[in-house]
Amino acid sequence: MGPLGGFIIKPTSVPGVGPVWLMLLLFVPYAAAYRIVSANAVPGARRIIGAFAGLSCLVLIARIIPTASYDLYLYSSQGSQIAQHGLNPYAITPAMAPDIFTSHMGAFLANMKAVYGPLWLDIAALASAVTRGDPVALVVALKMISAAFFAGCIFLLSVLADELSPSGARPALKDGALLLFAWNPAALFEFAGNGHNDVVMIFFLLLAILFAVRSRWASAGFAMAASIMVKYVTLLCLPFLLLFAVSGKGRSLGSRAAAAGSVLFAAAIAAVAAFTPYWIGRATFDGLAHQSGLIGVDVASPFVYAAAISLLGLPDVTMQQRWDAAAVFARIVFQAAMFILVFFAYKKKVAASDLHRFAFAPMIVYLALSCFWLMPWYLTWLAPLFVLEGAAAAAIIVSFFGFLLYSAVFTGPLLGAAAIAVTVSSLSGRRRGTASAALFSRGAR
Repeated sequence: MGPLGGFIIKPTSVPGVGPVWLMLLLFVPYAAAYRIVSANAVPGARRIIGAFAGLSCLVLIARIIPTASYDLYLYSSQGSQIAQHGLNPYAITPAMAPDIFTSHMGAFLANMKAVYGPLWLDIAALASAVTRGDPVALVVALKMISAAFFAGCIFLLSVLADELSPSGARPALKDGALLLFAWNPAALFEFAGNGHNDVVMIFFLLLAILFAVRSRWASAGFAMAASIMVKYVTLLCLPFLLLFAVSGKGRSLGSRAAAAGSVLFAAAIAAVAAFTPYWIGRATFDGLAHQSGLIGVDVASPFVYAAAISLLGLPDVTMQQRWDAAAVFARIVFQAAMFILVFFAYKKKVAASDLHRFAFAPMIVYLALSCFWLMPWYLTWLAPLFVLEGAAAAAIIVSFFGFLLYSAVFTGPLLGAAAIAVTVSSLSGRRRGTASAALFSRGAR
């Protein structure tokens, strides 16, 4: 097939003025819809919410062109490497086996080995096999896969909201919380529009939480491994799932040990099965190690940015040395924060009503403290937490700022401003009495 022309174009890191204003303006009806649904019992609200989200996904899929991300072309290229040529993306870069997608993804991605987990490579390869390598069909198929997992997240969040909320919670509040995710302009743009695989990672994390809350430990382990095998970042969540497995009153030591063992054994089996077709020893993680070592202050988390800026006054220190020093400091602080978080979870004894909080907490810590390559769509990782907490202000502010990062320079200060805004809104919400308090009281177990 010849050049993709108008069907698939090389995106830019910054969307045009039109898409930027359109997306930002969509937050107005989004916030208004939340207020209406959460304040009133709308008959069939969840069906309406799901139907509109599905229609939005179809429109975004039909557009075909991802407007602000190169990643979809990387997925397509790697899937084709496996399905059409029998190559291993962990061993080669797209530039070593160029195809129609290579020139569209840019030199940075074209020269990087696979950084995603093997399950995602399997999904991309399956899409390539089904579409027989047709470039346009493959791009559409991958966007449809992301949209399908987005729909799955809506369903899981609906189930979890019912599982975790006390029996007296108003249905309108739960419907409004679900709308925070299903109609989120940033989430729709990133998942159905740009086809990011982050939604697949989120889906399996939510599934693991649901299985764990229902004490289906082996299933929770498989789901947790599946999330990690898409994007490795959710490996940070595994300790809290294990702490939940060994917590709980009225359970014997043996049953708690068996629960944790089931989680670990199932996760290990799933990981081995996923990696076996691709395993090339330590070199399997060459791409991940390379990406993890990339540090750019303009695309780093707020703490990394602040640490680098604090070194500006030092004489004879280059920009790269400042970045490197900031990275070392950030890693130390991140490790200390994770230790404190795990210790707190251990002392508190994670309960069912707290599991989602502890599961998403390490991702917040990572994004705030030591993410050296922070992309706007990473903020969508936190959307399910806001839904389960009924935290409307946080959901809207973080999503708004996440998209705003496209049209501004990716800066730590902007993210810092978002963090301050969320904190202020959260504190003021506590004084007024928030939907979160009604949805998830501390006594819900």
